Amino acid sequence: MTTENSSIDWPFQNFTPAQREAILKFMHDIYDNFLKGVAEGRHMDVAAVDKIAQGHVWSGERAKQLGLVDELGGLDAAIALAKKLADIPDAEQVRLVYLPPPKTLFERVREVLDGASILGPGPALADWLRRLEALARIPAWTLLPAVPDVQ
Repeated sequence: MTTENSSIDWPFQNFTPAQREAILKFMHDIYDNFLKGVAEGRHMDVAAVDKIAQGHVWSGERAKQLGLVDELGGLDAAIALAKKLADIPDAEQVRLVYLPPPKTLFERVREVLDGASILGPGPALADWLRRLEALARIPAWTLLPAVPDVQ
C-alpha cells in the first residue's frame, strides 16, 4: 500500500498541488527556524534579521557591518579564539575532529548505489564496490626494473 506522497521524491514526475504545498511549508519552516536561530544568537529581533536576510549571501565585511558576525577571519582565527576562550595556551597544539567524520569516495558512491535499486542494479554494484574498497585497503608493493643512469 502506498500513500499519496510516496512518490514525492520520484524525479520523473511533477509535484501534485498537495505535495508542492507540503514542500513549500517545509522550506518556510526551515527558513523561519534559521531566522529565529540567527536572531537569538545575535540578540536581534526576528523581523530585523528577516529584513537583512531575504535570501542574501553577504560578504564577510558586509555581514560585520550588519551585525551578523563579530570578527572576520578564517579557520586559524577561529581556532585561536576558541583556544583563548577555553584557556588553552597559544603554543599548545590542538587536534581538529570532524563530526561526523568525512566519508570516503567509496562510502558516498555506495550510499548512492544502495538507494538506486528502483532505477537499476544498485545493490549488486554496491556489493561490488564494498569488495573493491576492501581491496583498496590492502597495501601494494611495486617493483620496477633497475634502469641504468643515462648521461
